[in-house]
Amino acid sequence: PEMVNGFGTAHGGIVFAFADSALAFCTNANGEISVALDCTISYPAAVRPGDVLTAVGVQESTTRKVGFASVTVKNQDDVVVGHFRGTVYR
Repeated sequence: PEMVNGFGTAHGGIVFAFADSALAFCTNANGEISVALDCTISYPAAVRPGDVLTAVGVQESTTRKVGFASVTVKNQDDVVVGHFRGTVYR
């Protein structure tokens, strides 16, 4: 409840930070250190206080220097609340 905006829905930064953490887990899973270069997010549905979120990250492609991943954030009703895309430097 402390992180709602003026409309009573969760501030987008909550979903962004959650997706960014999933990006880090996803792109660092193989033991290579990766740090974010660029990240974007879209919010197709609102997050309400009490929602339970799940983030799934998929590494789409990688080279020696950069990696690309997507993260989908869903609520407890399987509704997508965040489409996140990140580029990382290795």
